[in-house]
Amino acid sequence: MSDIFMHEMFKDNMELTEYVLNVVMERVYGKGDVELVQEETERLNASLTGGKSTVHDVYAVDTERRKYNLEVQQDNSGASPKRGRYYGNVIDRDGVKEGDEYPVLPASYVIFFTGKDYYRKGRAVYVVNRTVDDEFRYGDELTIMYVNTEFREYDADGNETEFSQLMHDFHTADPAEMKTPLMREAGGRLKNTEGGRRYMCDIMNEAFAQVRAKAKDEDKREIASNLIEMGNLTDDFIAKATELSKDVVASIRASLKTAE
Repeated sequence: MSDIFMHEMFKDNMELTEYVLNVVMERVYGKGDVELVQEETERLNASLTGGKSTVHDVYAVDTERRKYNLEVQQDNSGASPKRGRYYGNVIDRDGVKEGDEYPVLPASYVIFFTGKDYYRKGRAVYVVNRTVDDEFRYGDELTIMYVNTEFREYDADGNETEFSQLMHDFHTADPAEMKTPLMREAGGRLKNTEGGRRYMCDIMNEAFAQVRAKAKDEDKREIASNLIEMGNLTDDFIAKATELSKDVVASIRASLKTAE
């Protein structure tokens, strides 16, 4: 699934964000107890000191004040460890108010949903916590996770687990093929309703404008990949939108099929 399509599925959809977080937390910790009170997509954290500003795919806060930053990365290069470190620091900026003591700082999670197995160890989720000399936890309560959306598993009866079904849904842009109800419903609103299709056209037009403004080949190729994975768009349409040749678009489509 394209990053663009996934971002729009989560937009103004706290129920879906909460569901995804609980499935991941259940997988990692054996329980999913996340109850969200705030959810934003493409949340801007502007730097006032000349540092790099960030835009988070999904930012959420739960009833225990725990903070979550979900990042959907079709390309694993967008999920580097130093990006995780930086994002973890950014979402903590307003965690301690003037006059507060540092222990009030809530736990925070930076969660990358990667299109490929980032560490190539075949695990469902890679959990990163700071340790002291590799002996015990540092205790800062910042957790970085890499969720492997390629992961698939089945129980003893041959039924696909809920976690595996959700990972499957991160890899399809067709709502009819999605296995989890909330993902299928969110995808259907964007693809199967007139308002949803019109909205996605507006999003694509905005993306096209950004590509033309940047005029960099790698940006055009990334947008072309996203459009191909959205489905139902011809190579001619994508070539005109991105100003790439039809041969290049066809090559990108072929490489995506090979990657599957």
